[in-house]
Amino acid sequence: MISHATEETNMMAQVKIDVCLNLRISDKKYDELMYESGCSFLELRYTTGYAKQLKSHALFWKWWKVQYAIKDREYLRVTKHHIPKRTQSFYFDMHVGLCFLPGKLITGKIVTIKQTNNGTHAESN
Repeated sequence: MISHATEETNMMAQVKIDVCLNLRISDKKYDELMYESGCSFLELRYTTGYAKQLKSHALFWKWWKVQYAIKDREYLRVTKHHIPKRTQSFYFDMHVGLCFLPGKLITGKIVTIKQTNNGTHAESN
């Protein structure tokens, strides 16, 4: 039996392949787009300092990759029936314009970890 995490990893890998083929981009370019859109997402929704904290933490990027794959599946469904003229900019805009935010479970844990690592206090979530 395949675990949920393995299924999710396999799904995300297949979606990445499909998006790369759709956009005619390399794996490296895909990773750059994911990183750039994650940074843009943070800059649009959080103060500079808080965005910087989130940007430097693996927990945020783990969450972002899952959300990104969800948007990728949506993108593939949309473009299956209608291919926009400016495909790459449409793709990027779909991901930066995510309508949800990481929950307190993620952002609170990141801030707590940062504060603990900086020696300000050792609160746990």
